[in-house]
Amino acid sequence: QPYSAVPIMLREGRVKYGLSAGTFRSTSALAREPIFSQGSVIYGLPSATSVYAGVIASPSYLSGMLGVGHGLGDWGSLSFDVSQAETQLPGATEKKSGQSFRVQYSKDINRLGTNFTLASYRYSTQGFYDFKESNEINADAANDERLQVYSNKRSRTQVNINQRIFDAGNVFITGLQQDYLGRKGSERSVNIGWNASLQ
Repeated sequence: QPYSAVPIMLREGRVKYGLSAGTFRSTSALAREPIFSQGSVIYGLPSATSVYAGVIASPSYLSGMLGVGHGLGDWGSLSFDVSQAETQLPGATEKKSGQSFRVQYSKDINRLGTNFTLASYRYSTQGFYDFKESNEINADAANDERLQVYSNKRSRTQVNINQRIFDAGNVFITGLQQDYLGRKGSERSVNIGWNASLQ
């Protein structure tokens, strides 16, 4: 795109797709490690608009996602997507089902050498688990409604700013805030760094 674009955007008529399969791995000793497959496709439409979809499937998990991104010209670009997931938690008799909604915004300010990305704001309902969460929740939590609530995120906001400093490289700042269903307060982190190339 000739201006700021969120990662899911393509030029008109272009298609981008991906397919993969493997075994989930985790640093948690109690996590399940199922075989899974996933796929995604993005298609560029006229008027600086792209549509995209994806799916993840394993014996105990199935999720699908649909979304759209649109270029706003000098104002950057914006995308919105919704995910639906069904999860069979370990030891549970009934599946959990829920939705997650995400908004992404990106803007380059070429004159200042600044890239600003509201990487996402995501809001999830109580029954929604992402693939990692669904495999790392242990059997005790799966059989206790209170622990189930503690195990999945309600909302997540992430902001990325990258600033070019002439020939001295780039300074970047990343801020993250997320909260969990059934818990008070928020989890926050800020990362600041610098990178450059020599010769």
